[in-house]
Amino acid sequence: GIYGIVTIKNVQDGIIDFPSEAFIDKYPDSIPSEFILKQGDILMSLTGYVGRVGLVTFSDCLLNQRVAIILPKLDIYRCYLYCLFRSELMKSKIENLSTGCAQKNVSPVDCENIFIPFNAKYVSHFQAVIESTTNEYINLSRQTQQLVNLRDTILPLLMNGQVEVKE
Repeated sequence: GIYGIVTIKNVQDGIIDFPSEAFIDKYPDSIPSEFILKQGDILMSLTGYVGRVGLVTFSDCLLNQRVAIILPKLDIYRCYLYCLFRSELMKSKIENLSTGCAQKNVSPVDCENIFIPFNAKYVSHFQAVIESTTNEYINLSRQTQQLVNLRDTILPLLMNGQVEVKE
């Protein structure tokens, strides 16, 4: 397929790894729009390493179960929320909400009730300072993924002699 499915294992610390295994040919007709991921979306793991937050650096993928999307009421606060949810304070709050012995789980409903410190003046200033850095992070991550894909395509061809490098 051409559309990747983002699962719990794709949620890494700070970033979402591009799906490498689960793909589909087309979006299901009944899928809610918030399950269609776009660049800059913030995802959080709800199982295992609960509260692990990553930034989506690609598009045309779908959100799978046990991964939550953090949707700001106003998109202008996206970078603030990304940094806030990556903080040790927020990770601790989410871990304290989790249950389970063998594997921790947290409910998205419980996460919706977390108090988020907010002062419009300070948050707007923070957002203005950090937004360009976050955008650069997304761009560099996309370039890295493209280089990895290129390496993974070319290396086997070099190894079996199908292509060679001329000096």
